[in-house]
Amino acid sequence: MPKQTSAPETFMEPWWPQKAHEWIALIAGSVGAITGIGGLVMGLLNYRRDRPRMRVSFGLNQTVIGYHDYDPAKEYIVVRIVNQGRREVQINRVDALLYKGGGYLIPNCGGSVLSEANPETVVLVERTKLDLREVSCFSVRTGADQEYRCYVHKLPNRLLRFWQHRDSRRKMRREVREERNRLLSR
Repeated sequence: MPKQTSAPETFMEPWWPQKAHEWIALIAGSVGAITGIGGLVMGLLNYRRDRPRMRVSFGLNQTVIGYHDYDPAKEYIVVRIVNQGRREVQINRVDALLYKGGGYLIPNCGGSVLSEANPETVVLVERTKLDLREVSCFSVRTGADQEYRCYVHKLPNRLLRFWQHRDSRRKMRREVREERNRLLSR
């Protein structure tokens, strides 16, 4: 009968720390990993919180009571601009962009600064001066040249109107291009 040989014994170190300095290194490394990940998460949250977050909305057929500059018998379109972030934002201008191209600049609304203390501003436009069937969206431009939009119509209707006005937009762009080239050739 042949003699059975056993596998050679290998020396395995225990995977759990055995000495005090190993315990200290394990605890310090664990605390460092946890606080490092926590610091990264807090940094990302602060970054997201500290930027401006603009919301633009509008309301139809509003009347204004108690302000001497506005007639209470007229109806207005109210464009509401709210900064929900923490960083200050300066509003440069508010436009009403048209489907056929171009748009209307809404006066007396530039220069206001939206901050945490004053997060909202309201822009009023007379309802009779603006036909909402032609308006694609209200556009707000900030001091950092960022644009925020509030669309007047829902997406299917918007696409249909853009398709219907494609020729007038092309014609308008062509006229602008020709006028620019004419002025530059002088």
